[in-house]
Amino acid sequence: MANSNRRRISFVDFSHPQVWHKLIEYAEVTIAFTKLITDFTNQWAKICFLASSQLHQLVAEFRRKTESEIRDKCHLGGMMYDLWESLLLESELESQSVKKMACLMEKEICAPLTSFVTNKNVELTINKQHRRDLNDILERSHEIVQE
Repeated sequence: MANSNRRRISFVDFSHPQVWHKLIEYAEVTIAFTKLITDFTNQWAKICFLASSQLHQLVAEFRRKTESEIRDKCHLGGMMYDLWESLLLESELESQSVKKMACLMEKEICAPLTSFVTNKNVELTINKQHRRDLNDILERSHEIVQE
């Protein structure tokens, strides 16, 4: 049974140092770009949550004010009240859809991208350390062979 802690050899280990540095640069740029997208999406989700919350509060406040106005002036109502209530209902539905969109953005985009960035950072650190170890082994091997 193979040891799960044993390291697998990667193509990165055997590439020429100039090529290896280019691969590392590409990986770092990919990680930075993914982090930028993650941060943007996270901020956009927060903005959507805030907008949803404010819209919901606004609808609740207008409903309360409308209700008190209707009670004060009981003879008003009918079609105008129905139109106003339908507008508030549409606004409330819009608030709920914006909130759902923000939840989906966090769940389906931010969380996987954050996990990807974390995993790639760990993988990059491990690859750098393994490359240093490989270089140390090669240098010592050359020294031993020359002696």
